[in-house]
Amino acid sequence: MAREAIGLAREAAAKDDSDDREAHVGFYLIDKGLPQLEGLAGARRSRLEALRRLTRRFPLLFYLGMITLLTAIFSGGLLAKAYASAYQDWLLALIGIPLLLCASIWRWRW
Repeated sequence: MAREAIGLAREAAAKDDSDDREAHVGFYLIDKGLPQLEGLAGARRSRLEALRRLTRRFPLLFYLGMITLLTAIFSGGLLAKAYASAYQDWLLALIGIPLLLCASIWRWRW
């Protein structure tokens, strides 16, 4: 892997139009050139590492998605319990709106 990174850095340094960062081996080891190095070396990522990189790439989407998922789980569970108790539809809607608000701002306290 290190030899491949050195080779890529040498190729980038030989080009006149390349960015100076691409001529450094660190660009391929820890920066935006890493996917190119992994493709060249045939490296495969685990599912956990792929998920970790995806969350680093889109942190806001991951954060909002988790809030939405937890809100749906908590409020859905409570509404299902209320539905099983044979409440009327209008009362379920009346309960559901504040329940969604409360579940969306609920925080874990450790």
